Amino acid sequence: MSSVCLCGFFHRGVTESFLAWCLNVQVSQKPKLFWVLAAQVGACCAAAIADPLCTLADTYFISALGTAELASMSPNVAICNVFATLAGSSLPLDSTTLVARALVNRSQKGEAAQIISVAFFVSLVIGLVSAASLILAPDAWLTTFGCDPAVMGLAKDYFFFRMIGVPASLLVLTLQGIYSAALANRTPVIVIALAGLGNVILDPILIFGMKMGVAGAAIATSLTQWGAAGM
Repeated sequence: MSSVCLCGFFHRGVTESFLAWCLNVQVSQKPKLFWVLAAQVGACCAAAIADPLCTLADTYFISALGTAELASMSPNVAICNVFATLAGSSLPLDSTTLVARALVNRSQKGEAAQIISVAFFVSLVIGLVSAASLILAPDAWLTTFGCDPAVMGLAKDYFFFRMIGVPASLLVLTLQGIYSAALANRTPVIVIALAGLGNVILDPILIFGMKMGVAGAAIATSLTQWGAAGM
């Protein structure tokens, strides 16, 4: 996710609920504002780097397989980065803003619950449609992002299984934004950390232990993304 998306994510939705909370804090409690702000920034940063870190872990382990396998990662990394930027700059931002506004007014908690339900459903639908559009045309996508024909087979092995995790990735971003709007940052940070740890553990098991190669790396990432969304 780009720095612009990250700044927008923080300033648009999260700041509204944060400032509303600040107005109700007594002067004696002002030192706590620093820690609340730090938690908000930490949660936003965790969400922004979660997907790139999983891709980095995949690339690290795949590099041990050989030059061709590593070369097949290049177009996949580019596609994942573009999707993460686009996904993180749309629905999650709007969901965070709407939920924060509803929570500022305590009489609108019912509306906040409805917004959360709709955001979850829409995220899932958009994620499924996006995954389908990617999976059904792997050659076109990989070629567009500069995949060498010599490693197209390897690139497609990673591409297919990695794109299965696209809906989960979007769900995680949306849910993290909702938690931040409610100033509840511990849960998403813990979930993202556990997902990252799970990916690092599964990568060598699937890549080397089960001899699944680049496909194993993609499966590991998709499994951890769906696991994070399910938490």
